[in-house]
Parts: sequence; structure tokens; C-alpha cells
Amino acid sequence: MANIAIFLDGTWNDPKDRTSVFELKECLDVASNVPDRQQCYYSAGVGVKRFEKFRGGAFGMGLSENVLQAYRWLVKTYRDGDRIFLFGFSRGAYTARSLAGLIARCGLLHAQYGDRADAIYERYRLDKKAERIDELEYIRRHDKRPLTADEERLLRESRRVEIEMIGVWDTVGSLGIPWSAAPIFGPKDYYFLNTRPSVLYRHCFHALAIDEHRGPYQPTLWTRFVPAGERADAKPAPPLDRFEQRWFIGAHSNIGGGYGGQDALRNPPLIWMQEKAQALGLRFTRTFEPSGNEATTQPAKSYEQFMHGLYRVATLGRRTWRTIGGDATPVKGGVSIPINETIDGSVFDWCRANNQVPKNLADWAQRKSRNAGTLAGLQNA
Repeated sequence: MANIAIFLDGTWNDPKDRTSVFELKECLDVASNVPDRQQCYYSAGVGVKRFEKFRGGAFGMGLSENVLQAYRWLVKTYRDGDRIFLFGFSRGAYTARSLAGLIARCGLLHAQYGDRADAIYERYRLDKKAERIDELEYIRRHDKRPLTADEERLLRESRRVEIEMIGVWDTVGSLGIPWSAAPIFGPKDYYFLNTRPSVLYRHCFHALAIDEHRGPYQPTLWTRFVPAGERADAKPAPPLDRFEQRWFIGAHSNIGGGYGGQDALRNPPLIWMQEKAQALGLRFTRTFEPSGNEATTQPAKSYEQFMHGLYRVATLGRRTWRTIGGDATPVKGGVSIPINETIDGSVFDWCRANNQVPKNLADWAQRKSRNAGTLAGLQNA
């Protein structure tokens, strides 16, 4: 049995940036002289090559190919019983979750059918127009209707597999710009097909940035669906040790380590993610530790610096504040509720050290009738 770890970096990130995804990959123990081997795949972010940076960063070009490349590698590498770990930052987080969705909906091809990956991906993009692999199994088992030749082929060539862990830093949408600003690319091309986690995802952990104020960089949280007329607690969330979405001090790239090892704000989410992976059996050659400067380091001014200041001018200086502890959102047939949001204890250490509370954290505390300036330790959002 092997641990198979896939690391997917953020837009415009490559190894020299030493993001948290890259750092975690670098210290993965891939020694071959152990009974339970570990195998590793790394992909740099969309738009890394010099002449692809604008195209990839602005329009998300290449994201589908990144998903497919990782899927093809997994098809060749995976053996029954292996454990899959997926990690990603920013658009790499989006890519990791898209890869997980592809596996959940269409299964993982047996190695001898790896040349069918493109066809599998096209089926995934059909979303609800094509049944999931488990739905096809049910239809055949209960003789609900005759299966098409393509459906029979999918059941013969692919199979359902579990994903042991998905660990992502600050998932944002593919483009990072409003859809109305890019009319030549539609949501159907790059949107997640489902923000609700599959039963095949055993553990999901999501690090979120409190201090990211660019509107297009809204986070994409995992959610659960509650049908209309049912109480929210009638379908409880998974336990916290399996699914957690934790808020940290910092802007988008602080959280994902995009400013490199000198940025102390990368440490709390990186340490948390490594601890979660280690608890599930992933082995590393080093353990990350706090620098001692986390509470005195200021978040990056991503809003002011984005597009060399042009974004601030274009938005008339109006910041977007991410909602912490979001309420249920009405959707077709019911409501969508973010799963297991928490706030890391380092957030309150930072508030006390700097004698200030971010506006969205203060708003959360007010809704909960609490004082963010006096709280300590991990809090449920």
C-alpha cells in the first residue's frame, strides 16, 4: 500500500516561489527502502511560463490540462489499496478539488485504459447531464434501464476510489476576475461542478485568509445541502476531525506561502495542514515550526498592490470583506451551508498583539455576541 501525494501550486507560482504546497512537497519522505512507499506528483501553477503568465493568470487557461495531467499520472501510478492525498493553493486548490470531483463522478481508470482520460474528462464536464459512476452501478444493479455502450464501457474501465485527504489553501475560482469582465469565457468552462464534498472524500481541510479584500478572490468553501423544510441539524455536518475550514490572519498569498519562507504568516496554516496529513499517515522528513514572529507580522496589502494599484483605482477604494461564519444561502430546493468553519487561535493572538481586530472578524464576533479581543484558542465560527 502506497501513499500517493499530488501537489498543485497556485497561479504564477513555480518552485522558486517556495509556496506552502512546494515546501510540503519538498519534505515528503519518498525513501524507497520502506515497506509503505510514498509517491509524489507536483505541478506548477497555471500561467508559469513567461509568455503564458498573463493568459494563465487572467483567464485560467491551462487549468483543464493541469487537471488532466494529474489524473493521467494518478491512473498510471495508483494500485488498489493506495491512499490518495491532494494538496493545492489558490487556483491549484481549485485544480485539486476539480481533480477530486472528476474521480468522484467518473471514477479512476484502470491503468491499461489511461488513453481514455480525455473522454472521461468530457463526461465530467457534462455534470448532471451524465450520471455519476455510482449512479450507473445502481441503475445496472436494479435493472432501472438499459445502459448505453459508453456507460457500460465506463463501468468496465473505471472504478470508484476513496480520497484520503484533500488539503487546500484559500481556494478561489479559476479566473480570479469577475465573469462579466471576461465574457469570452463562461462559467461552464471552469466552475466547480459541485462544492458539496463526495462521500468518497475521507478528510477535507481548507485554510482561509481573513485579510484578502480583492472582490474576485472570494473563497470557494465546501458546503452541505439541506432540503427545504428540513432543520439544518437534521443533516449534521461531518465531524471536525474529518472536515474543517479554518480562518487565519493574512491575505491570500500569506495563507498559501506565496511570499516565501520569510513570511511568518504562512506558518500557522502550513503547520496545521502538515499536522493533519501526518495524523493520517503521510510521512515527512522535517516538521514545520513557528518562527515566533507570527503575531507581529502584518498581512500583505494585496488589495493596494494588485495590478500595480490599478485595481484599487478601478474599484474606487472599496474593499471586499470576506464573511466569516457564513449563514445558509438559498439554493434550488433548499439551502447551502458552509461546512465546519473555525478560527485559528493564532488569529486572536495577533489581535491582542496588535490591539486591533479585522472588520470581518469584528462583524463575526458581534453576530455571536462575543469580544474578539479577549478570545483565545480555536473557535467555532
